[in-house]
Amino acid sequence: MTEIYPNSTLERLQTECRTLEKRDRSSASMIPTTELLSLVPERSKVDRLVKLHMDTFGRTHHILHLPSFWKDYEVFWDKPQDVSPGFVPLLLMVLATVHCTSNEPLTYSADGSTPRNQAVTWIQACDTWLARQSQKHRFIAMYQIMCLRILAASANCMKTKTTYIGVEAVLTYFKSAGMHRDPSVLEGKCSVFDGEMRRRLWFTVQEMELQASIDRGTSSALGGFINDCSAPLNINDEDLTIDCVKIPNGVAVEVYTDASVSKRLLQLP
Repeated sequence: MTEIYPNSTLERLQTECRTLEKRDRSSASMIPTTELLSLVPERSKVDRLVKLHMDTFGRTHHILHLPSFWKDYEVFWDKPQDVSPGFVPLLLMVLATVHCTSNEPLTYSADGSTPRNQAVTWIQACDTWLARQSQKHRFIAMYQIMCLRILAASANCMKTKTTYIGVEAVLTYFKSAGMHRDPSVLEGKCSVFDGEMRRRLWFTVQEMELQASIDRGTSSALGGFINDCSAPLNINDEDLTIDCVKIPNGVAVEVYTDASVSKRLLQLP
């Protein structure tokens, strides 16, 4: 890695690039929630990027519930005002995870390629949306967006030096929300659907924290941490409906499902 010396030409260039970045993106943090819709590209592009996400990150990180996502996806294009709360920032974060790998003609600015810059704008706009959400009334989409943000920031090399800190912050947020406790202790306060999604997302953020710890070369914050959240079920998303009243029966780990990668990772020593 090239060392940057004080008062060198390289340091001045770095300072100028950071100034340009702040100037070009200062408006992103000011985007109101109602204007998130204006950031969504045309449907043909969104269709392509969503499929790319599902074929890549979607197979290894079990964050989305596919039936409800696709249902909201169709509603969004027909009547965006009727879509579930949090779907628009969720969609933008899905796009941000893969936009830098799109096959669009590349142009560059002082801060990088246009696909990456667009993805970073989406991430920052969603950060603003998250910051405005009530901490008393949290919902599943908020946790999904936080997990997707980790993937999007990593894919776009956004503030790589703070990646570990960001993952630790999300893990702490999840713990403060009681995600480390099994949903059975929330009987009467948590639906069957939300309970299984909490298990799924708690496992996901643990896996992300462990990977970030390995990359950072430090011990995991999970060492010695006591939690009683049971493992997510080995089921297809179609077996879990939003209005189900009974926990679906999981199948043997040898049977391939939407959750197979998660179940296999849980078996690793």
